[in-house]
Amino acid sequence: MKIERRAHVPYSPEQMYALVHDIRSYPEFLPEISDVRILDESADAIAAELEVHKGPVRETFATRNQLRPPGWMSMELVRGPFRHLHGEWHFVAGETGSEVCFQLDFEVKGFGLRMILEPVVGKMADRLVDRFAQRARQIYG
Repeated sequence: MKIERRAHVPYSPEQMYALVHDIRSYPEFLPEISDVRILDESADAIAAELEVHKGPVRETFATRNQLRPPGWMSMELVRGPFRHLHGEWHFVAGETGSEVCFQLDFEVKGFGLRMILEPVVGKMADRLVDRFAQRARQIYG
């Protein structure tokens, strides 16, 4: 499944990058993420394990994010219920804020799990840019 979402926001790329990079705070404003555990962190990468739930569906997966602040971040699957998962965030400065672009390409392992988990992850990813824009309004005003 491939998803691409864009939004213009009245915040700088640095501000939006900081929100996306703050993985520890995800459970505060992303209702499908119930827990986050940082596995490894350096100046140019962060690996984290996230627990995603929606109703009775609960799965854990880990990604390693490559960091190039303030304009780009990528994520690759480390482990979890996916055959593959690759995502990218782009933050581009504009005259009145920035353009935020999120791209995600993933496939869930196994037919049964795919039928249950793919819609949950797909809906969450589809709303992600909007939720980060809402978070920016809360944090930055």
